[in-house]
Amino acid sequence: MEQAERKSPAKGGLLGFLKGTQPLSTAFWIIGVLPAIVISLIMIFVLKSASFNFRDFLLYSFCLVGLHRLFAWFSIIRCRKNTFSAAWGSIAVVVVIIDILYKGLFTGMYVNSYYEKEAQKQELIVIVDRCKTEINTRYGIPLSELKANNFMNYEGINTYYGVTHNNEYFKCYVYADSIVIKTLSLRKDLGKSLHVMLEDRIQLTRDSIYGL
Repeated sequence: MEQAERKSPAKGGLLGFLKGTQPLSTAFWIIGVLPAIVISLIMIFVLKSASFNFRDFLLYSFCLVGLHRLFAWFSIIRCRKNTFSAAWGSIAVVVVIIDILYKGLFTGMYVNSYYEKEAQKQELIVIVDRCKTEINTRYGIPLSELKANNFMNYEGINTYYGVTHNNEYFKCYVYADSIVIKTLSLRKDLGKSLHVMLEDRIQLTRDSIYGL
């Protein structure tokens, strides 16, 4: 009698999965695997589109994937006995546990990475604001006219933050006890580069003439 009930479990639509009356094969493949593949394809298609907000995409995708996985996990566990072999039920439960651990690990790593990036971003903003304030104090340039990209630049083993004002470029080196500012005139450097190129061209011409 028990074997017959396992072979022909009662139905009940979607609620049947939550009640554990649907076949394990249906719960595993139709509720668990197939929707996961469809959702993944949709996410890949959306990611290839240029017209979307990435933060909103992550929020909606997490909500969609989370709701689906919770329903699928619960359904598979509840329907694990509705199969011809008890071994398949055990294997299905193991797969669910692995999936839960994987999703938990992935979510934890993403959340940790997100907060680390936000903390680094805020730290960079504070450092760049310090650079702007120092430039304002030394050179009297209004803070509103100073522009920075909030990125670290590298000069050998040293790092600096670039701040621009019209044709002036400031290299801001931030140390534990001091801030060093180096100025660079973009216009003068450009003129110098052109002058050097012109001198090199003249010298090359002379060498070619004398070589003849």
